Amino acid sequence: MIPVAPAKEPPSFERLVRQKGLAAIDELVGREPRRRRPGPPRNQEGVYSREEDIPSEVFPPFWRDALPDMLERYERRCAYLALYIEHATGNPTVDHVLPRSRAWEHIYEWANYRLCAGAINAKKGALLTLVDPFEVAPGWFALEFVGFQVVRGPAAPSAHLARIDVTLPVLNTRDCCKAREEYVRNAWDLLPPEQLSAQAPCTHHLDEMSTPLRVVISYAEQDEAFLRELEKHLGPLKRQGVIDTWTKLRLLAGEELEKETRSRLEQAQVVILLVSVDLLASDFCYDAELGRALERRQAGHAAVIPILVRNCSIEDTPLHDLLVLPRGGGTVARASSSDDAWTEVVKEIKEAIRSFTAQRTEHQESPGAPFVPEHNLPSERACFGRLPILADLSRSLLTPSPARILLLGSGGIGKTTLSLAALHHPDVAARYGPRRYFVRLDAAHDAEAVAAAISAALRLTPGPEHRARALNELGREPALLVLDNLETAWENDAKGVEAFLDALGVLRGVSVMASIRGAGRPGGLAWQPVLRIQPLEDTDAQDIFCAIAGDEHRHDPRLGPLLAKMHGVPLAITLLAHAAQGNDLTNLANEWEQRRTELLDRSAGMPDRERSWAASLELSLASRRMTTHARRLASLLGVLPDGSPGGPPGIVAGCWTGRSARAGAPRARLFRESAPAHAGACARVHGARPRSRSPRRIRRSGSGHGPLPGAGTRRGAESRWRRRTGGHCAAGVRSGQRGCDDPARPDNSGACALD
Repeated sequence: MIPVAPAKEPPSFERLVRQKGLAAIDELVGREPRRRRPGPPRNQEGVYSREEDIPSEVFPPFWRDALPDMLERYERRCAYLALYIEHATGNPTVDHVLPRSRAWEHIYEWANYRLCAGAINAKKGALLTLVDPFEVAPGWFALEFVGFQVVRGPAAPSAHLARIDVTLPVLNTRDCCKAREEYVRNAWDLLPPEQLSAQAPCTHHLDEMSTPLRVVISYAEQDEAFLRELEKHLGPLKRQGVIDTWTKLRLLAGEELEKETRSRLEQAQVVILLVSVDLLASDFCYDAELGRALERRQAGHAAVIPILVRNCSIEDTPLHDLLVLPRGGGTVARASSSDDAWTEVVKEIKEAIRSFTAQRTEHQESPGAPFVPEHNLPSERACFGRLPILADLSRSLLTPSPARILLLGSGGIGKTTLSLAALHHPDVAARYGPRRYFVRLDAAHDAEAVAAAISAALRLTPGPEHRARALNELGREPALLVLDNLETAWENDAKGVEAFLDALGVLRGVSVMASIRGAGRPGGLAWQPVLRIQPLEDTDAQDIFCAIAGDEHRHDPRLGPLLAKMHGVPLAITLLAHAAQGNDLTNLANEWEQRRTELLDRSAGMPDRERSWAASLELSLASRRMTTHARRLASLLGVLPDGSPGGPPGIVAGCWTGRSARAGAPRARLFRESAPAHAGACARVHGARPRSRSPRRIRRSGSGHGPLPGAGTRRGAESRWRRRTGGHCAAGVRSGQRGCDDPARPDNSGACALD
């Protein structure tokens, strides 16, 4: 999308469109029309009481009479695609920026029209949140030449990021990307520059991409089968001229292996490492190839992309500080589908290439400073329903004294998204500049791993004493450090992590923001403020869903009940919205009834907490705070569709310890403090009386845990419950009955399982 200048209204528009349209509206609401016409009344069934009540499909389509003038004035270019409208993207249409269903007074106004390809108009529907082409400024959007998709541009303003993110899926349909690819090929082979510029203004700067990126793939001989599979999946990028790959298989007769490999590494812009135990065991692969690749990365001359093809330990290697694909710690060999695994890997490779290319281009435009690839700050994500808490975060980060912020909440509730939104806030960026660091710690299991991850974010050379070196680098100037998912390391090594946090607290000018699953608060820093992230309101949940699945679902009466089953959890809503793309809501509801949380998965068989509900839950269930007693309590509540009356104290705790209040109190406290390790408080208020429930979205998770300890059967659990509570079982619980509208019920066998 590029800036579009509004064309002047043609003289014929008043007669052909506006007057005819306003006269039609007069008729529809029962007024004397300002312009009479022959024939029967427009609305045979009576008039509408006011203009707002007129259905959008009833308005006569006089706007179509403006299409010839729009084609001439906008030279047949789609305002959204910045491409000449051809058959692949649909016929030319008139798009109403303010939809007919929401702004009747603008239906017959020239200023509300945009020339639009049919495919875009159909996808856009009645969306109000898209960016208007008349408002776009240079640099808001960019075209990447890997998948020919439109992406955020370098000058995208933070105030419009949410609208830009909603606009991108509309611009990146398969047909639109194919159309861009054709124009790119024409740019290189067929059309003269002036003709191409006229038909596809989005291709002005193609000359910067005329030379393919040089890619070297390093691998061990035993992994040649993985290499050949990767080459197949990289085939489209090579055919498009985006990359040119070199491997040892391309060695020519008479060439020396070591000499040619070293030469190719010196020229490489991207190095892909197929990591396995054999690669790490090979002296040449480890020292000459891996070692030199990391040196070139450190100098800013190449991007390094490690791919774990077979399981091996990388904790004591320099790769430990890098993002290793597949995300989530899996391997290609163990993925349920190798094609799905490689597809996800190639997507990440495309993103790494795009990021590396963009940063090199920025450096070429301002060559004063040495170029170093920036991997520590991920892109900002659209953040719905969090403006008040985001305002609190930014204010805390801008105080004169260093901030010590702690974000608490369940898995998938949006702590990472909120942290990134704060990091990208314009005022925060202006204060801390490039010294803003985002550190993912879900794979860090102790204080040493935390220090190593921070060192990697600071781009320090791997080596011993990384803790001391990281603290020295952070203390050099004011900085903002975000520790995402700190709970994993803290639970495993509380003493070490808290000592490290205490060392961070000594540094003047260093603000720290950490996120924790659950309600625990690590020591070592005086956290202020402590912010608990709550589930989204219904309207915000709807905004997330419609931004991904399409705004045509917004007024669908089937949407509300379906979203209610997600309980306001952004991750669950996002994954459900992706499942809804190209799907009818009735079909989606049926799929949910059959598959439950298995539907909330886009991970292609590889664990990734941001793409799979099961993987997100796995992190919580593995928590040390999820003790045996907490598991047994969650198990019991899982077979009671309406929970237990009276909240957690006393009666629930007595299920293990008898009825004595003295013995029950520790269990009740355990319930309050330990069980929320995954999903916030399990005690929820329904009506006037509190009931203790296992959160519905975790009763059947797809995480592979099987029955929880002490779960037993549903019938047995009910019997034990009735014996211990004197028959005061939750309403509606019967053996074999599927109570409430529970979206994650126990198995048919009766066993309560987080499976």
